[in-house]
Amino acid sequence: MPFKSIFKYFLITAVFVFMLIIVLIPHVLPPVFDKIISDRVIMETGLKDFHIHIRSMGLLGTDIGKINIGRTADIDSVYVDYSPGSLLKKRINQINISGLVIRAKLKDSHIEFPDPDITRLIFHGKTGSINSRDSRDSMDSNGSMDSNGSEDLHDKNVHVKKSSYGKKDTDTDAADSACVDAGAGVDAAHDAATVAAAMAALPKKIAITNSSLVIKINRYTFIIPFNLSAEINGKEKIINAKAAVFPFGEKIKIVIVSDFSGKMKRFEILSDSFSLDQADKLISMYAPGVKLTGNAAIHIFKSINKDQDRQASVKNNAASSNNVSSDNVSSDNVSSDAVSSWKINISHIGVESPFKAKIKNFISSVNLGDHFYSTSGSCLISDFYPFSSSASDAGPFENAPAYPVGILSPVKIIYSGGYRIKNNKKNPWNFSLKAMNSAASEGLLLESGQGRAIHIKKPFFNLNFKGKALKARGIIFGSCLNGEGNFGNIRTSFSKFNMNGRCDFDFSEAGNGLDLRMNTGLDSIKFIREKFYSDFSGLKISGRLHIGSDLTPVLKLEPSVLNAVIKDNSAGIRINNISFNMPLVFPFADKSLYGEENRPGIFSAQNIIFKGQDFGKVSGKIFQASRGCIIKGNALITGLFKPGYKPLPIEFIADGRILKKDKGISAGLKFNSKKFQLASDMIKHDYLKSDSDIDFHCSTSLAGFAEFNNNKLKTGLNLDINDGFLSFKGENFRANNIKTSLGFDDLVNLRSRPAQTLTIDRISSNDIKISNAVVKYSIESIHSVLIENISFNWCNGRVTTGSMRFSPDKNNYDMVFYCDRLKLASILNEVGSFKADGEGSLNGRIPVHYENGSLSFDNGFLFSTPGLGGKIKVTGTETLTAGIPMNSPAFTQIDLAREALKNYKYKWAKLSFNTSHHDLLVKMEFDGKPARVLPFEYKKKLGRFIRVDVTSPGSHFQGMKIDVNLKLPLNKFMKFTDMLNKLL
Repeated sequence: MPFKSIFKYFLITAVFVFMLIIVLIPHVLPPVFDKIISDRVIMETGLKDFHIHIRSMGLLGTDIGKINIGRTADIDSVYVDYSPGSLLKKRINQINISGLVIRAKLKDSHIEFPDPDITRLIFHGKTGSINSRDSRDSMDSNGSMDSNGSEDLHDKNVHVKKSSYGKKDTDTDAADSACVDAGAGVDAAHDAATVAAAMAALPKKIAITNSSLVIKINRYTFIIPFNLSAEINGKEKIINAKAAVFPFGEKIKIVIVSDFSGKMKRFEILSDSFSLDQADKLISMYAPGVKLTGNAAIHIFKSINKDQDRQASVKNNAASSNNVSSDNVSSDNVSSDAVSSWKINISHIGVESPFKAKIKNFISSVNLGDHFYSTSGSCLISDFYPFSSSASDAGPFENAPAYPVGILSPVKIIYSGGYRIKNNKKNPWNFSLKAMNSAASEGLLLESGQGRAIHIKKPFFNLNFKGKALKARGIIFGSCLNGEGNFGNIRTSFSKFNMNGRCDFDFSEAGNGLDLRMNTGLDSIKFIREKFYSDFSGLKISGRLHIGSDLTPVLKLEPSVLNAVIKDNSAGIRINNISFNMPLVFPFADKSLYGEENRPGIFSAQNIIFKGQDFGKVSGKIFQASRGCIIKGNALITGLFKPGYKPLPIEFIADGRILKKDKGISAGLKFNSKKFQLASDMIKHDYLKSDSDIDFHCSTSLAGFAEFNNNKLKTGLNLDINDGFLSFKGENFRANNIKTSLGFDDLVNLRSRPAQTLTIDRISSNDIKISNAVVKYSIESIHSVLIENISFNWCNGRVTTGSMRFSPDKNNYDMVFYCDRLKLASILNEVGSFKADGEGSLNGRIPVHYENGSLSFDNGFLFSTPGLGGKIKVTGTETLTAGIPMNSPAFTQIDLAREALKNYKYKWAKLSFNTSHHDLLVKMEFDGKPARVLPFEYKKKLGRFIRVDVTSPGSHFQGMKIDVNLKLPLNKFMKFTDMLNKLL
């Protein structure tokens, strides 16, 4: 056969075979490659469960279907894009991955996958045994290998340094050192070449779409969708990767640019509007109770220093040279070259719980090096409340909520810190924080709601700490120019605030814990409320906090107040020169944290002014006791007395304590005075005028208390008066041996106990004489006194009254005197100014009305007991006929009655009392008969009785009814009226 025919048939056959191969490759090769790839992956990685399905293969690309990597990952499809030309260059153009699902679990701060083989492969290298070459590569200079099969270059460097600076260097050691350094350089150059070759074989672009990460954290499962694209520039040896991640439905962009050696050129995380509300579930797992809100713009990026990058590259090249020893590069220099700087910017963060705040413009820088870490940043805090709720459930008093204080004005916070790792474990660190006015505000506004707010101008706070490991020393400083505010209807202000302190702590094994010393001062503090005013020229608080190695805290505080003034214009009270100093130790103990006895505190008020008069002073000491304190002091009352008289001393003791089991506080005050003499000539003219006709003296003492328990205040006072004397000289009124014991159950409202008793042995006013007077009374308030009952002896009988209430706004009163067995002769002696003697008594009631300083009687009466008569002898009745003509019938009738009353037996008697203008009308009625013959005879011619001399036998009356009307001036009773006017 001719050669041309043979060649023609061969060419046709070759073309047919080639076409057949092209047609059959996509159908024949995939199953073959499925088996080859699966076996190779399982052999190389040690994975036990790996499956791949290649749907088709061609000259321009390969379409891979389902890929399953155990329970850890699934891929819906992979398309590998290439061309014959790129295959000849051993390069793939692009890989497109769709539907990648990765499953993982976060446990104890590290990631685990459902397949343990994959966890070991990613974090610990191959899961199977390593080959001999890997074994040789992983051996160190001493023939040992680390647990991960990786070389520990850091330990090798340390070994080289020790041999170089030991007591005796040998040529062998130097040679070994040079060989090790040279070997390290060769390995580094070999690894760099290997990495460069591997990167050159990667596709130009890798795209991952419609993928997600399914991660389980505690009991929650989170699905995070993401897309990823990576472009590989072989010429510039740059990898440019971009990702879009969608956690909680929010979009986050990630940009990573690095070279083939792994050095990062650019790293950024961006989110234009990240909703913090969606992150509650994740945050609550690591910070229970924390709740964030709002949309924040987040930007996290790595800061690149080009000069530093260039210098690091030169040093790396030098280190790889055989002629340069790595000993010439110190560890500190290496650390400084390996710095990784990060920047974090967050537009704002809203915090709802456990406190409430707005954090804006959060900027932070983080530097990570081989042997050190540092951070710095700033932010603005506003609308800060330490409690997320509007008020706490419990308050200092019953039904009184405690309002949290909030910062409303923006405060700028600047912080920085660093931590360096050293081989001797004395790792130095530092931290600094400053808080000050933001540029947009003139001061700081503290607000607690319900009209409570304070504005502070130019506040500043600074904190600095430097230390090593668990031992450090720091300073604390704070200040502001002045402040003013209001708490309801109370206005307050201060002129200056400063705070400084020093803190030392050492929590190492040999350390003694923490010791913090603070000094705080406030100048010119004022509180103003309508007619109330207080001014504290200075308030200083020094303190010391000690926390031992067993974490037991001990706090010592010493507040001091100097030259304080308190005024209450409504009550007319002013207290000057108030001083206070009180050392306190918590927990409460009888000895301070240094073992010595606790020094007592002192307090004093040098001038207590009441209604313009210096009333006295008070001073004492304060002793700390278990869970509280005891106050012992003296008050000297001088304002009542004239110069030259000794002041009235009052001793008092007070105690307060904090109850266990959160039952609040308990406090008590007791005060008393020794018995002292009080007289009218001692009282200042401001309280008792010099021309006053009141004269009194008595022996008195007092004792009182105040208690606070279960959020309730209880007070009491006992005032004893003995041997009292009272007189009104002008009215000839005297009261002797006055005695009372007055007990108060409520000093706040000035309320006494009921049925208080006042006794007076004798009361006299002209001819009126009273004895054994007993007054039952109670003080209801400062404006009200209740007379429950009055009883006294008068005219050999007993007189009692009903109840009556006295108050300043009332000027008329009614009282009824109930008389029991009053002796008739005594009544006639005192009321009628007669000389009377005899037997018999009267009973009855005498209503008395007092109005505008005047007394009046309204139909009062006294009568003898029915069926029981008596005998009366009355003389000195000349006033009955005064002014009546002797020859008139009226004179004769009155004269007959006068003579009969000189010795008269009566069956019944009655006295009536009424008032007419300024006169007392007394009507005396008797029914009986004279006890003797009267010197009167009846003359029919005249039609009346006439007086006869002794020569006449006179007349014997078998019965005689006598009615006598007396008109007496009320001046006798007006003495009592004047006394009531002065007392009321």
